[in-house]
Order: sequence, then structure tokens, then C-alpha cells
Amino acid sequence: YFYLNPISQMGIIVTSNKKADKVSDMTGNPRKHIETLKSLREKPCSGEPSLQNSMELVIQTLKNMPSHTSREVIIIMGSLTTCDPGDINKTVEEAVNMKIKCS
Repeated sequence: YFYLNPISQMGIIVTSNKKADKVSDMTGNPRKHIETLKSLREKPCSGEPSLQNSMELVIQTLKNMPSHTSREVIIIMGSLTTCDPGDINKTVEEAVNMKIKCS
């Protein structure tokens, strides 16, 4: 990814127990993300994920980015369900209004 996009930045957010946590801030340093991913191996998977809380954290993180930047999110989930505190459609609408692309 960074080889093809040398000036890009990436962050990592994980969700468990109905909460979302930013485990790696936005940075262009791939070594930091690799170390973060390696450290997550020891973290047990527990509780239900919350897609809405994760998206709200993404929105809070990306809202301060300049308007000329590309705002993209890749969601990787290993759960069949999500435990959301409210209407996730409103959160998705907010992401669309901020021009955040979700995959």
C-alpha cells in the first residue's frame, strides 16, 4: 500500500465489547502499523463489535483532514452481527456527507 501511495496515511481502529478503540494513529510509517498489528495477536477477541461506534470514531478522526484529501475506510469484520447504540443509518449518512468512502 505505502509503496504505491508514498504520501498516504493510515490508521487502525478495532472494535470489541461494543466499543471502538484507535490502536494506531494516522501515520505514513508502515513499521508502526506492523508493530501494532503484531501486538494485537495477544489481544483476545471478546464481546460484540459495534460498527456504529467504529464509524463514529472514523468520522471524528477524518473530520479535521483537509477537504482535498481522499477519505477512505476499509472495514474488515469477522462477526455476523453488530451491537450499535443508535440508528446506524444516521452515522452512514454523516459519513456520506463528509465524502468518506467505505469498503
